[in-house]
Amino acid sequence: MREIAVVDIRDGFSAAAVYAEGLQGGGVKGTALVKGSFLQEATATQVKEALGRISPDPDYLMLLLPRSLFHLASTHIPARDAEMLARMMEFEVPRHFPIPADRLVHSYTVAERTDDGYTVNLAGLKLEDFNAYYNAARAAGLHADIVSIFSGTFLPAAGDAPRASADIARDGVELTLARGKKVVYSRWCRFKPELNEEDFFSAGILADTSAPQVADQIAAELNRLKLVTGIENLPEYLDTLSLTGGAPRLRQAVANRLASRMELKNAKVKTLPAEKENDGLEYAAAAAAAAGLYQEGAAFNFIPKTHRRLRHHVARRLLRGAAAVIAALLVVWAGTAYGIRWKAVRGFEAELAALKREARKGEGLQLKMGEYQAQFDGFNAFAAQRSFNLEMLTALTGGLPRDTFITELEFRPCVVAVSGISANATALLKVMEGTGGMKNAQMLAAVQTTPTGERFKLGMECK
Repeated sequence: MREIAVVDIRDGFSAAAVYAEGLQGGGVKGTALVKGSFLQEATATQVKEALGRISPDPDYLMLLLPRSLFHLASTHIPARDAEMLARMMEFEVPRHFPIPADRLVHSYTVAERTDDGYTVNLAGLKLEDFNAYYNAARAAGLHADIVSIFSGTFLPAAGDAPRASADIARDGVELTLARGKKVVYSRWCRFKPELNEEDFFSAGILADTSAPQVADQIAAELNRLKLVTGIENLPEYLDTLSLTGGAPRLRQAVANRLASRMELKNAKVKTLPAEKENDGLEYAAAAAAAAGLYQEGAAFNFIPKTHRRLRHHVARRLLRGAAAVIAALLVVWAGTAYGIRWKAVRGFEAELAALKREARKGEGLQLKMGEYQAQFDGFNAFAAQRSFNLEMLTALTGGLPRDTFITELEFRPCVVAVSGISANATALLKVMEGTGGMKNAQMLAAVQTTPTGERFKLGMECK
């Protein structure tokens, strides 16, 4: 049985939940709510302690950062396969966010595979915001496997039916439209001023005082959807609007007010069933764990790949088994004479250290030899096709328009990749087709418009 821990960080509180994944469908093992800013050391430590009381050593730990930090988008990428998609996303992602590339932390998930490419969901936030929460978690002893975002969009849905949801927080509300796994629309609307803390957490009559503010914000965003976005078949999405976040009393008061608004005429406004509440505020953490968002590719992961932990429940069980065997051997050794045992252990440790040093040397040498061999093979392949390469270089320099500049030229066996800047990058495909014995000219990445021209990367194959 695996235990998945999720910490949902919001403005003014953090909710923790542990989901036990078992053979009979699993269930929520426990939840906890800690008030205060997660960026304060004392609050982050309280979250760690609360999580430890539910599960001291979970198999996975997932942090969900505040939705207000993120920009969300969806786009279609004409890639042939997953490898080509990953290369194209390096060029495509920065175009969708109003954040400089060197200050952007981003991730993407595949929503669907189509005949002509992939539909992907994109999310990005500022590097300084990511570092603030990630470092606060590590300082408190919360070493996450995944740092992601909670949105009703990413929870499992029945088929590809269009749906809408509004997730309420103290500082704002997220309105999302989705179809299947695809994000059709997602926008964070900030409250001015923020909801009163007593109103937001209250299960009593105080919650009703904030309901008009929340309902007005949601209604205003719905009006904006109808006038500005031009989303096709918008009424289908608004057939049912699901409300999450906040205390149950607050959600019900908001639902009652929205049900009478003209913006939602003929629409159903619903809150979560009582059996799925998990005390309301902990719902997001429990739902994210139960939905399997910790699994590879199911949700965004903003941790750089070089910093991700090699942690897997099977490997951990194997290590535990190995530890048990070693413990048994130590018990046997304990019956031998002290001097013999000490010498044997010391000799074993020295031999193990020597083997590790040799292994590291061998691994480093093997890696370097592989790199050198690849460079030699590439040079030999280039030299073997000397006449073809000279013909191709001549054709490139003579065939490209005067307003096109090459910044990078990559040779592979019978394949050429050209990167550069052009006044009309799309027209280059026609120019390069058949040039210098080449064929199948195609763009390897999306064309980017810059102040100096259109940045492109195209590839060709030899005939």
